[in-house]
Amino acid sequence: MLVSLACALPPVLLGSAAVLVPQGAGAVRAGKVLRWVALAAAVAVIVLDLLPEAFEAGGPTVAPVFLAGAALPWVAGRVTRQIEIGVELAFLALVAHQLIDGLQIAAARALGASLAVALAVAAHAAPIVIAALLGYAEHDGRTVALRRAVWLGVGTVAGVAIGAQAGNGWMEPIAPWLTAGLAGLLLYVVGHGFRGHHHEHAP
Repeated sequence: MLVSLACALPPVLLGSAAVLVPQGAGAVRAGKVLRWVALAAAVAVIVLDLLPEAFEAGGPTVAPVFLAGAALPWVAGRVTRQIEIGVELAFLALVAHQLIDGLQIAAARALGASLAVALAVAAHAAPIVIAALLGYAEHDGRTVALRRAVWLGVGTVAGVAIGAQAGNGWMEPIAPWLTAGLAGLLLYVVGHGFRGHHHEHAP
């Protein structure tokens, strides 16, 4: 289980480290570059990894689930007239994504998968987590972003614990639709980061 945790937690640790970068002039410029790189990489992961994986396993039926996932936070914010509702829903999706990654890593390790396989599962989450935490830091401050990082860590650890005990076979029948829905919600998380960058440069 310790090896699984060592493989699963780096995305959260890297995101936390990015949030803690000092705020000198050079560091601010570097942080902006890092944020754009992370945002672009996160979009690439969603569009080129998560979505193709969902479509390959579930076919066209996953498309409405993806669209619903992408729209749900926005709709919730509009209906309640509180944009924070949408942001929190999207954050819960990010926690769920980390939980599932932890579960998959632990289950793979229990079945004898190599370290390379476990690290590959974790690697795709790094851009999404880094982009999300940098976005939260920009909108709400470092303290809030680090609090969210703690929750992401809790989700990751819980997933590893579940995967080590129960494996991930029970999740396979719903995996394509779950992946598609999470991809849509994560796209909202990434969009939140892009909006933060736009507002930062708005007149």
